Amino acid sequence: MKNNALRILAVLGLAAVMAAPAAFAQLTVNVPFDFTVSSKTLPAGQYEIAPTTSQRVLRIRHADGRGVALVSPLFSTGQNSKDEMKLVFHRYGNRYFLSQVWGIVPCSMSELAISKAEKEAATISAKAGSTTLVAYKR
Repeated sequence: MKNNALRILAVLGLAAVMAAPAAFAQLTVNVPFDFTVSSKTLPAGQYEIAPTTSQRVLRIRHADGRGVALVSPLFSTGQNSKDEMKLVFHRYGNRYFLSQVWGIVPCSMSELAISKAEKEAATISAKAGSTTLVAYKR
């Protein structure tokens, strides 16, 4: 009897672990320009963005494998009431820096750290801007 109860708990625990990633989305988006995330510059192209198994780190992977970055957001908030999926970039001249990822975790926004390269680009550029790409689920 005790062994059966342990088996049932083990199966339920495994099912819960396997079902947990289903609550998180994978974001697929075409980024039409090279961009920097953390300290890594990635080429333009189609990207898949998803949480890793720890769900505290986001994996940003080029569809053909030409670029991969792992980034740990500074924080995530539940500010995304529309549950839309999008990326927000800071633009300085012709350089783009990934700033926010919306909707990977339902109804949330993940803020990324400002890299040293972005700080330097911000001080050099007299004109700063922001670019938003709306993405789609796949």
